[in-house]
Amino acid sequence: MRNALLALLSTLAACAPAARTTITYAYSNTADDIQTNPQRYKLLAAYLSKAVGVPVNIVPTNGYGPAVEGMRAGKVDVATMGPLTYIIATQKGGVEPLVIRGRANGPATYQSSIIVRNDSPIQTLQDLIRDRAKYTFAFVDPASTSGHIIPRAFLESHGVDVEKDFRKMFFSSGHPTSLYTVIGGKVDAAATMPEMIHTMEGNGKIKPGQVRILWESAEIPASPVVVRSALPANIRDKLRQAYLDMPKAAPEVVAALQVTTADPDYRYYVATDAMFDGLRKITRDLKNVKILE
Repeated sequence: MRNALLALLSTLAACAPAARTTITYAYSNTADDIQTNPQRYKLLAAYLSKAVGVPVNIVPTNGYGPAVEGMRAGKVDVATMGPLTYIIATQKGGVEPLVIRGRANGPATYQSSIIVRNDSPIQTLQDLIRDRAKYTFAFVDPASTSGHIIPRAFLESHGVDVEKDFRKMFFSSGHPTSLYTVIGGKVDAAATMPEMIHTMEGNGKIKPGQVRILWESAEIPASPVVVRSALPANIRDKLRQAYLDMPKAAPEVVAALQVTTADPDYRYYVATDAMFDGLRKITRDLKNVKILE
């Protein structure tokens, strides 16, 4: 009997999950920020490794899609995603929101905008919509919230079929690229974030006043940090607390992350799935594109 019990315990021990040795954190790199982004995330990884007690391995990806698929395959544990990508990921299953960046007065939001070059003959949004057959238009990426879905929904609400009505419509692949194509005269109008305009003006990558904003959207919830649902609860809790503690525990990490936004008093708040319900409705109501089931 004793030998049988020892054999059972040995079998259970062999079947028990091994202790987690690393956490894989995926972030989306951009051509415009390919040098400074890794430095910021290395600082973040070092802080999280110490706070959680498990080494955090940082992995850059080309866009949000690989992070979603990596989470589904169990190869990515944590990722920062755009709000629309997060919603798509929840449909596929196996992810949940962890935290969302914010300011002293609460979770951060941002906006979408439609822009033209400062000397463009397009003076108003009505000009663009009325004479759209004359103009070219750039969105950012099919999975971009502020660079595609929100401005597309707005244009559709005004009777614009973006694939058919513009002289040409294309995707630029990045917010900075959209700005550069407008400024360079390669496209007549584009969608981007007002925050990106301010950031690029602030760091000298474009000159103030080179673009004009024709339209700004209502507020959109900021990009969340998400985790695999299968990640052990104690690891998820430690990661969440590390983000919440960051302003006091690691101000140097906060300073490194803050340069990518215009947010004062950079910090994190607990994220909930309900924060993204408004965006879900907008996406489902799109007439000419199928994003959500």
